[in-house]
Amino acid sequence: MKAFSLKLTSLVVAIVALFGVMSLAPALAQPAFADSKGDATNGVNDTGSSGGLSIPKLISNVTSILAYFVGIASVIMIVISGFKYVTSNGDSGSVQSAKNTLIYAIVGLVVAIFAQVIVKFVIGKLT
Repeated sequence: MKAFSLKLTSLVVAIVALFGVMSLAPALAQPAFADSKGDATNGVNDTGSSGGLSIPKLISNVTSILAYFVGIASVIMIVISGFKYVTSNGDSGSVQSAKNTLIYAIVGLVVAIFAQVIVKFVIGKLT
């Protein structure tokens, strides 16, 4: 039964990771062509203090991506907790383990949300 649970967990993690990477791909893709010489040099001329990626924007992007992955991990752990609870067959140790998994997943999600709110607040005060 433990081997089946491990295989199921691995499958769920792989599927969620695949969908996560697929959803991030359009945001990371940049067009690599230009219509004229002017279009090709606009990006070079616009870099600097006003056109470049600023540190607050970079921190905001990183925290958003991390919050996305923490959310995915929390949902996976909540599903695993439910699976452990359903398959516990009344064993008090298994039920307690499932409850602890659920509590830790929810606490992790809440901490990640508060961390993102704090980072957004601080960045808002800096700009």
